[in-house]
Amino acid sequence: DVDCYCDYGDGPEMITEKTVRARKLHKCSECRGAILAGETYLNTWGLWEGEALTFKRCHDCSDLMKWAEAHIKCVCWYYGQVLSDIIDAMQEWAHECPGLAEEAEAKIKAVRTKRRALLSTQPLTV
Repeated sequence: DVDCYCDYGDGPEMITEKTVRARKLHKCSECRGAILAGETYLNTWGLWEGEALTFKRCHDCSDLMKWAEAHIKCVCWYYGQVLSDIIDAMQEWAHECPGLAEEAEAKIKAVRTKRRALLSTQPLTV
């Protein structure tokens, strides 16, 4: 049994997360693609070192996080860079899960391609 230790520094002073339904087009903080009106997404607001930040994660990126956490023992991630953190974690655990890093890269590429294609068809108002 392996303990998972992620050093996030001080972390946020305050944070709220909730799943909401988009009323307009948004841009995912992770894949940088579209979150269309009518879709649900994870809205995170927090205060880091006195700076208020908001992150919006599409359901595809949330599904990728769940997939990664189900396949390896430890995934450490930061808001806004979840997808690259998943790749890093998969590569770190590659000795225990052969082929998983490549599978993660393919899944991430598919999500980015899908979400960016959606974004290119819509005018963005954040």
